[in-house]
Parts: sequence; C-alpha cells; structure tokens
Amino acid sequence: MISGSLPRFQRWYHLCVSRFMCLVFSCLFVLGSTVCIAGLMGVGPNPKAYIVFGAPFAAFAVWPISSQFRSLRRELVREFSYDSGVLRFRTIASAEEQVCELSEIAEVREGRSSRSAPMGYLLRFRDGRRLVLDYWLQNVVALAVQLRTDLGLL
Repeated sequence: MISGSLPRFQRWYHLCVSRFMCLVFSCLFVLGSTVCIAGLMGVGPNPKAYIVFGAPFAAFAVWPISSQFRSLRRELVREFSYDSGVLRFRTIASAEEQVCELSEIAEVREGRSSRSAPMGYLLRFRDGRRLVLDYWLQNVVALAVQLRTDLGLL
C-alpha cells in the first residue's frame, strides 16, 4: 500500500494563493461592472464605449474565479492511498473520499506549470477528468512509478 498526504502548511499555501487570486479577479469584476453600469447610466464622454469595455472585462473575470474553485475542489489532491489497483484520494477543498480503479486511468505524466517548472504529476482519466499530485505529497514519486508500472507505461 502506498499512501501520502500534503503537509498542512502546503494545504494552507494552496488555499491562500487561490483566495488571493479570487480576490484580485473579484476586484477586476467589480471594476468592469462599475464601468459598464456607468455606461448604462450615461456617465462620461462616451457611454457606449464604457459598456463595450466594461461588460467583457467583468465577464472575463468570472472565468478565473470559477477555475480556481474547480481546481481546488476537483483536481488538487491533498491525500491518497493506492492498493491493489484502487486509488483513493481527497482533494484540498473536499472532505469526500473519491475512489477510482486502475482501469479508469489513461495517463500518468509529469506536469509542468506555465513557466515550465515541474509541479508534480498529472493523472488523466478516460472520461477526461484529471488530478494533480503535487510534489509536496508524501510518496508521490513512488505512486507515479507504481501506477505507470501497473498501467504498462514503463
């Protein structure tokens, strides 16, 4: 049996960074909405320009916020255990234990962030879902090697 969990400070780090990003994009949403509402009220030299600029700006800010929540709830693993072809895991924002069998996993690869720095391992499932196994997880390398071996990818 291989098991591991994310250290408490690393969980708090992920949560704080996510909350900070949500705060930043919420401010951008408020700014875009304010500009759009000002345009609707006829304020400024060119109200139509305010609407054309403010509405997409506010709408764009919603996407990163929802992406942050989705990532913490569905993708970023805080603890796992693997035994006999069954992977059990919990994500950072969900206390619910999820179970998947080895046959559901399509790919195990090393993940990279946008700046090409290694961030951990990515598990991609056959139904399109994915999991992120951070390097801070205990025994994550052993899990990745075992999953690759069991899947015949090594």
